[in-house]
Amino acid sequence: MPDANRDIYDRRARQWLAKGFTSALAPEDAARMLAFIRLSGRATPRLMVCGSRAGLFAKVAAEHGSVSTCVDFSAAALKLHRRQFSEINTVCADVRTLPFTLSSFDGLWTDSLLSRIPRTEFEAVALELRRVLRPGGLLSARISIGDGEAKENSEHGQLLRSYWREENLRGALDLLDYGFSEAESLGVGRAVLTFRREY
Repeated sequence: MPDANRDIYDRRARQWLAKGFTSALAPEDAARMLAFIRLSGRATPRLMVCGSRAGLFAKVAAEHGSVSTCVDFSAAALKLHRRQFSEINTVCADVRTLPFTLSSFDGLWTDSLLSRIPRTEFEAVALELRRVLRPGGLLSARISIGDGEAKENSEHGQLLRSYWREENLRGALDLLDYGFSEAESLGVGRAVLTFRREY
C-alpha cells in the first residue's frame, strides 16, 4: 500500500483519537461477517481482519467465537482500535510482509484493502495473503467496480483507489490458486467477493 495512504490514515486516526471518536458497524455489515464465519466451516476460526473498520469487524468476529487478529499498517489507527476494543489482538504490519507463519489463518477479512493496493503490487500482496491462509481457507474482499486507478480527495489528502471488474478480479486470483466462492452486490459500484484457497 502506498506510503502516502499510510500518512493519510495516520493523520485521520490521530484526529479521531483527539476527538474521542467512536463508531459501530451497521447491522448489514455485521451480518456479512457472521456469514463469513459460518462459511469458514470452523467452530472457532482463526481470522485476520484488515482494511476499513478492521477493529469493528474483529470485535464482531470475536464476539461470535472467532480468534481474531486485527492488522493495520497505521500505528495511530491501531491505537484507536485498542482504545475502543481492548480485548482484540492487534498487530501493526504491512500486508506486503506479514509477520505470520505459513497457513496461520482460516479466513482473511480484507474489506476494502485490495481497492487500496496499486495494480503493480496486487500479485505480491495476493501471494502474501495466500501464504498466511490455510488451504481451504477463505478470503473476503470488498471492491470498487470499474477500471484502472484514481486518486481521491479526502480531508487529509489524496488516497489511491484501484477499481476492479468482478470477472477481472476472479481471473487474477484464479491464477494464484484462489477459487471463487460467492459474490454479493452492495449497490451501485460496490461488491463483496469471497474466495477459497485451493492448495
